Amino acid sequence: MTVRKRLIVRFVIQLVTVSSFILLLIGGAVAYMLTGMAKLEMNRDFSKAGMSMLVQTVRTENGKLIFDEDLLDKALRSGGWLQAVDETGAVIRSYGTPADVPAQYEPGEFIDYWTGNKPFPYTLFLWIEEKDGRTYTLLYGKRSAENVLLDEILAAGPPGDKQPEIPASIRERLDRSGAILQLLDRSGRELASYNRPDSIPAVYTLQDLALRRQYSERYGFASASRSLEDGRTWIVHAPVRSAEQNVFPATEAQVMLTAFVGLAAGLLVLLVGAAFWYGHRFGTPIVHILAWLHRLSRGEYTEPGVAKGRSGSRRRDGRLKRRYRLYGDVMQSMEHLSGALSSAEEARGRLERTRDEWISGISHDLKTPLASIKGYAHMLETPQYTWTEREIREFAAIIKDKADFMDELIGDLSLTFRLSNDERPQAAEQTELNEFVRRCILGVVNDAEFAHANVSFEPEEEALVRSVDRQALRRILDNLLANAVRHNPPSTQIRVFLRKAPEWAASSPGGFILRVEDNGVGMDKQTLGKLFDRYYRGTNTEGTTRGTGLGMAIARQLALRLGGSIAAESEPGRGTSVTVTL
Repeated sequence: MTVRKRLIVRFVIQLVTVSSFILLLIGGAVAYMLTGMAKLEMNRDFSKAGMSMLVQTVRTENGKLIFDEDLLDKALRSGGWLQAVDETGAVIRSYGTPADVPAQYEPGEFIDYWTGNKPFPYTLFLWIEEKDGRTYTLLYGKRSAENVLLDEILAAGPPGDKQPEIPASIRERLDRSGAILQLLDRSGRELASYNRPDSIPAVYTLQDLALRRQYSERYGFASASRSLEDGRTWIVHAPVRSAEQNVFPATEAQVMLTAFVGLAAGLLVLLVGAAFWYGHRFGTPIVHILAWLHRLSRGEYTEPGVAKGRSGSRRRDGRLKRRYRLYGDVMQSMEHLSGALSSAEEARGRLERTRDEWISGISHDLKTPLASIKGYAHMLETPQYTWTEREIREFAAIIKDKADFMDELIGDLSLTFRLSNDERPQAAEQTELNEFVRRCILGVVNDAEFAHANVSFEPEEEALVRSVDRQALRRILDNLLANAVRHNPPSTQIRVFLRKAPEWAASSPGGFILRVEDNGVGMDKQTLGKLFDRYYRGTNTEGTTRGTGLGMAIARQLALRLGGSIAAESEPGRGTSVTVTL
């Protein structure tokens, strides 16, 4: 998947995720408001909202009704009582039931209580619920404190024309419950009161009485009123307490405001968090890449944040960190670009070093034979001496030998630089390799320089016909044999092996291995490590050992150009083995 597609998919996923969280916040706010409203309603009158919730949570275990403990406790703290009645009218479960409530109901008697045809000291609320094939009747009764006090006041007799006489027992009840008593005239103005604080008005309108009756929790007092025949009105205010102990209920406005503030705060936190997350997730890699490009422009080819050999974009196991994976292709391209620029810089340095080596080497390698040629030419030119024909021939042979060496050196230099500049190999030809290698060996040993060489050849048992670049293969073998002969004593045994390459050793089917071994002086590790470097050995035209110093470098370049490989093994005093796999 391309970076463009990954970005589209990632942004769509993130937007869907943020939208989902927003919907969850909205849903949570709505749920909070609904729950808060239900609690308010339950606190105002448990018989409405609270009993409905209690009925929904009731269950049966072993034929017994089990109620939610919290809701049941709230029902009892609201001043009510609860009975579960079966089909026969028998009370099978009872909670907080006063002594004046029956434990058995006759069908007609129950209906009379329910419809009000027969006096009952409590207001009744009825629910019928079916559980496990049986029908149960849940009866909730409640008698408010303000109505009880009002009934007692009315039972004490009508108030006087001025200050009413309130019995001591009623005053004690009012004090104990924190209730307030008021007597109003026909216009709603207070005539007398008891325990009235400043927060309770002294004048009422019709609307004031209705609102206090309907929304008692807003005012903190539940009000009950009763008008007398002469137009005066008794009002009793009893403190409202919620089903929660010692907690006055909030209003609908407070519930909605809390939900709105919570929703706004949640949205703010979500959006700010999403902004920081987006900046960290998508911005950090971009800043990292820009810093990387800036480093590249300054010629620094390492990734920013590299510490202890590990880049800042990768974990300990080498994998990209999560926030960088979206830009995996870009990071990989940056790594390739850094590697390519670093390689180019190294290649430029190598080219400069090669140029310096070439200048130094060519100066040395050409100056020595050129000095010999000039010396002998100067000797032949000198008129003071008369040289014999034999001496002249000896001088000419030396001059020719030095000139041949210079020509070989120039040819090797030309070839190695052509190979360095990716010169294409010649066309491959079908060749029987056993015979071809045999002829190459004969060509080497027939050279006067290598007349003393002891070379043996072990061909492949069967005919080995392959398509090869003959000139390149001949040059590889000539250089390997020349190196083995020139740098070992005359008695050194040199063996050449030709074998089919096993499948795992060749880069393609039909490969073959050419190996040159000797039991000569060998090499130490330092020399072996630089065997294929140009000019490592240098050249020497002063002794019996001659060569351009480029033979092994050319062999390696030719092997690589043909898609193969070359490797050497050696130990001091135990000889050397060079293996070419093509």
